[in-house]
Amino acid sequence: MNSGLKIFKLLAVSVTAFFVLQANPAAASTGRWIGLKAYQAYENAQAQATLQGNYHDEEKVLKIKFSGLVPGTVYSVWFENEKPWKDISGIGEVPYEAIVADDTGHAEFSSRVKENDLDKWQFIKVFRHKDGNAQNMQPQNLSDAFKKDVYTIKLLSFKPVPEGNAPQKQIDIGWKQ
Repeated sequence: MNSGLKIFKLLAVSVTAFFVLQANPAAASTGRWIGLKAYQAYENAQAQATLQGNYHDEEKVLKIKFSGLVPGTVYSVWFENEKPWKDISGIGEVPYEAIVADDTGHAEFSSRVKENDLDKWQFIKVFRHKDGNAQNMQPQNLSDAFKKDVYTIKLLSFKPVPEGNAPQKQIDIGWKQ
């Protein structure tokens, strides 16, 4: 798909969600899960994120669920900016929570996040810690695992769900590795 069409689709989703949310300022998250993009080494694994709470709340809950990970591997979740300069900040309370894949390769992450943090960061990024120590942030210890832009997670977590028993679909648009 060419980049012009991608931009048009993202703009169309953004404008639609803006008007829906303005019409219903108390809109709560639908619990819709948005797929994070896996880096090549993790393409057999999945990560999905959602924000929970009301759209206009100052604080929301970021939840990420993982599957297909190597059992026992350790991960951490970060906000990241790429422009105008590269910067990261851990999500949650210090010391930042280690996420450990269980015996079946599943893991979950949950943390309260402030609205102003969601607005000032470009991406949510998940790192694998090669030595199993989530406190070791040395570049040689980190492996990029998953990534998604904050704007898409925020926007689509609050997109209205069709009435009735319409099946929930994983929405997967945006950034590609």
